[in-house]
Amino acid sequence: MLEWIYRLLALLAVPGALARHWIKGVRQPEYRERTRERLGISPTPIPTGSLWFHCVSVGETVAAAPLIEASLQRFGQVPVLVTTTTPAGSAEVGRRFGTSVHHCYAPYDATFAVRRFLRRTSPVGLVLVETELWPNLLRETTSRGIPAWLVNARLSERSAKGYRSLGVMGRNMVRALRGIASQYEDTATRLLDLGAEPSRVAVTGSTKFDVRLPIAASARNRALRQRWSGRRSCWIAASTHAAEEPILLRAHRELLGLGEHVALILAPRHAHRASGIRAACQRMGLEVRLYSEGPHPESEPDVIVVDVMGKLMDLYPLADVAFIGGSLDATGGHNPIEAAVHRLPLLAGPERRNFAEVCRRFEEAGALRLITGASELKQELRKLLNSPQQRSEMGKFAERVVERNRGAAGRTVELLQRWLEDAGIASSRQGGPPGPPKSCIG
Repeated sequence: MLEWIYRLLALLAVPGALARHWIKGVRQPEYRERTRERLGISPTPIPTGSLWFHCVSVGETVAAAPLIEASLQRFGQVPVLVTTTTPAGSAEVGRRFGTSVHHCYAPYDATFAVRRFLRRTSPVGLVLVETELWPNLLRETTSRGIPAWLVNARLSERSAKGYRSLGVMGRNMVRALRGIASQYEDTATRLLDLGAEPSRVAVTGSTKFDVRLPIAASARNRALRQRWSGRRSCWIAASTHAAEEPILLRAHRELLGLGEHVALILAPRHAHRASGIRAACQRMGLEVRLYSEGPHPESEPDVIVVDVMGKLMDLYPLADVAFIGGSLDATGGHNPIEAAVHRLPLLAGPERRNFAEVCRRFEEAGALRLITGASELKQELRKLLNSPQQRSEMGKFAERVVERNRGAAGRTVELLQRWLEDAGIASSRQGGPPGPPKSCIG
């Protein structure tokens, strides 16, 4: 009964979802583009028999990247399809893979859209990344004999309660998965409690720890830092949200008022909000410049607002300290690992449920400090910016945590290969470069 109610509600939700994307398109025109893809219609032909990876947005695409790259290398005769739900995720797929994969938006979880998509693509397997469990999608793939797996699985207690409230429908979703690669034991335990088969669950770690610094980036980073901040100290607030930005700006203004010679790089989670942040800085009396404008030879802005996507890995080396956004509001925190790879001391607020285990490891190692508001943030920043030794120690601790937790990508790749072989999709003998597929990006 609950499944039928969900099917009806999902169908009725489609007009609202389309309207929501149209409204979002006022600030982000990309949301008004390629609407047909969300209804299960791809404008560019996608070959049948693809291995389908579904990644919601940028973070999931980053997590899946090693698996997608391995699939292209090891199973060259199997086309790869990558779907996302956000324009930012779509852009990340384009940046990372170009035309080596097929790409389009994932269909809404309405039965008609999912069925239409599956009829057009006929994937041989579905790899879901992190926590993308949708009732209609999993029911339709199961009914067609399409195996589905969950990789880099992450499930908070809050999300687990939501799935438990679905009763049989929630259990059926989890039981439909042929294999699960969980980041940590707590997620594995929650999935087992929801009905996952124990023999299908493995703990592999987080693939996000396997991020690598670009080769020969050091010289470029030094030049960028010199252009933007000169000899000043610099801290970065990464993936921030509207509710926490006034706190960050207030702390920065107080630092400047104390005579600190420091710059702030503020990178909002959604770059289209940059103009509003610039206006807020100006109202607070802060000199501000957008990243896309480039540095001005005759001015040193107090705040550099990042108005382009995909630049964090280039910007972390410009900073001395990193604040992890989404942790001072209800968002639940964003990924601290990329900042840690750059050996940066980490600061974060109390809301860290999305990366609770990761943050716990950094905090226990002495690489991350908890702050609760502008005053505490100002105090911690002042301590760290005036103590190269403390920064160096925390940076080393952060790097050690990253190094200790590397290897998840390799473990997950091996697991994925075994799953594909068991499903008859690929064999260890397959390989060679993939053909030249067309991309739906655009």
